[in-house]
Parts: sequence; structure tokens; C-alpha cells
Amino acid sequence: AEKQCAACASGWTGSQIDRIPRPFPDETTFRYKTVFESPATSSDGKLRPIDDYMPRAQIKKFFSAGKLNTAQEVADFSSKFVVSEELVKKYVDHLKHINFTKELRTKAKADNRRNREAKCYKDYNWDELLLTGGLKFLYVFELDTYLKHHSLPWKKKLKTEKIRTITNHLQQTRGQVLQTMTVEGQRLLQPGQNVSDDEEETDGDDIDIVGETWSSDDERLCSSDGMVDSETEKSDYEPVPPSAKRRMVSTRSGRKASSFVLGNE
Repeated sequence: AEKQCAACASGWTGSQIDRIPRPFPDETTFRYKTVFESPATSSDGKLRPIDDYMPRAQIKKFFSAGKLNTAQEVADFSSKFVVSEELVKKYVDHLKHINFTKELRTKAKADNRRNREAKCYKDYNWDELLLTGGLKFLYVFELDTYLKHHSLPWKKKLKTEKIRTITNHLQQTRGQVLQTMTVEGQRLLQPGQNVSDDEEETDGDDIDIVGETWSSDDERLCSSDGMVDSETEKSDYEPVPPSAKRRMVSTRSGRKASSFVLGNE
């Protein structure tokens, strides 16, 4: 049998460990108490509720109840929860901004739906909606507009099934038109002719200068003293020897390391 220690043999157990108390304000110092000073229970002996003194959570709670609208309410909140009045006002303004933008989105969504409900079958470009994938962005009642107009089944159907029915019907009845629109769209999306290509084509053309015709690849050069002979040109523009060619070498990390090869190849 395994030998037990004295504590295990006597059945001794330690005291129950209390959970770490949440922050608790000290109104006298306008600071929060330390973890050792903060109580874990309320005045009636029950566990403290969650976020009972968390400033942000309490500001949201007060704001939802229609409070913190006056300077006195903000001052009382600041004193009770030990947070500066300026920070309370900033967070209240933030919550007001969130509610304002939420109302705008709700109103815009309602107006958009109302405008769509007023549309009829002829107000939609069904061919374009099919080619651009816009059918999936329509409401169900908008899809029903097409199905009812063509006497197609629309009751007790999922949205995906209605889109599939409309797609098949358009392809059967408007196949030639859709193909023409697709070809025309691809033609319009083709990139135009590059200007640099035209310039490259004219590089080999002759250039007329005061009655003379010079080829663009002529080796003669113009200088301030006039024309130079080919011997001077060759001496001024000697090619780089192969032994001095600069090579770009990539390291294992992918960086370029340049070096000169001075020996004979």
C-alpha cells in the first residue's frame, strides 16, 4: 500500500479559496482599491454581480436607460465609479455616434427596400443581371417578379432554386442575345494598342534631313565640330571586354550580391 502523508491520512483539507474580487472604487481617494482590499461580496453577503463597477459596462447600462444626459448625472456617475467626467462624456458621445449611424443604415435599408418594391418587371435588365451575377443580390420578391411574369413556379422555392430557374430560362430564351453581349463585352475589355509598339516599328525607318536620307541605325554621330569618322567613333565606344562583365549573384536569402569576374573566361 502506498504510504500517505500526515495531511492525507488525517483527511485534512484547507480552507476554500475565494475568487479574485473585481475592482472596487474608493470614493475617498478617487482610486480603485487593491485586490486585497476589494470585497468579493456585496453588503448583503452575496457575490457581487458581474461588471458592477466596470465604467464602460455601467456607462452603456446608464445610457440605455436614458441617463447621463445632463451635467449633474455625469458628475454623479464620475464620483460613484471613479472615472473623470471628460472620459464619461467622450464615451457617451461615442455611443451617440454609434446609434446615429445605426439609424442611418436602418433608414437607408428601408428606403432601398421600398424603392425596390415599387419596381416592376420592365425596370430590371435581366440579361445584365445574369451576366454580372447580380441575381443573387436581389430580394426574393424581386425574383418572384420575373417568375410570375413568365408563369414559372415560384411558390415554396428557396432563393437558390429561383435563381437557378431564372438562369435556365434566360439561357433558353435569350441565349443568342447573351452570347452577343458576352462577345461585345470581351471586345471592349481588350487592352488598346500600346504606343511604344508603334514607336518600335518606326525605329528602322529612314529619317529625311535637308535633302539627305539617313538611316536611323547609321553609325555616324553629330558633334559640335561636325561629323566624326568611324575610327574616332570606334575608339570612343569600345565594347566592354568579357572579363569585366558584371554579374548579379543571388544569395541564399534571395538578395542580389554583385561581383566582378576579373579572370579570363
